[in-house]
Amino acid sequence: MATQNVQVFIRSTDVGVTNPIMIASYPESRPVSSDTHGPGMSVYILPIEAIKQPKPDDLTGPRSPTLVDNWQSMIPVSAMGTALVAEVFSVSEQLFSLHQEIESIQAYGADLSKWPAEARQRKADFAEKWKYVEAVTESVRKHAALPSHDLGSAKAWPSKPTSK
Repeated sequence: MATQNVQVFIRSTDVGVTNPIMIASYPESRPVSSDTHGPGMSVYILPIEAIKQPKPDDLTGPRSPTLVDNWQSMIPVSAMGTALVAEVFSVSEQLFSLHQEIESIQAYGADLSKWPAEARQRKADFAEKWKYVEAVTESVRKHAALPSHDLGSAKAWPSKPTSK
């Protein structure tokens, strides 16, 4: 049976702590903006097993869920990359861009100089997003080989494209 992953919010300042307190968690399938809980948060995709629930009879420990000791070794880097791409360039938008490009090639040919300005601009806008997908994919490869200290930080990943 596959492990269920969740999006976990922790304070960026707690990333180096052995058992950081979890601020919030959401199902991986529910898109949640990284700024939902304000600035200074790091967002991770983690297996549900990375969350340690407080013990009701422990009066000295934290009252909120924390992450387990080895939580950073449990990060599915490819899921983190997929979530970042989905925020900027959803699968349906990716398919739409491919459809638009195929239609433009069929209508105007492969020579971009013969395409109308609107079609060239649309291709350029999508090209910026495709470059982001490639950059995130490359970062996933690098992080899988040598994980970064704070994969939940935007600094660990390529900058998002400026076009909408």
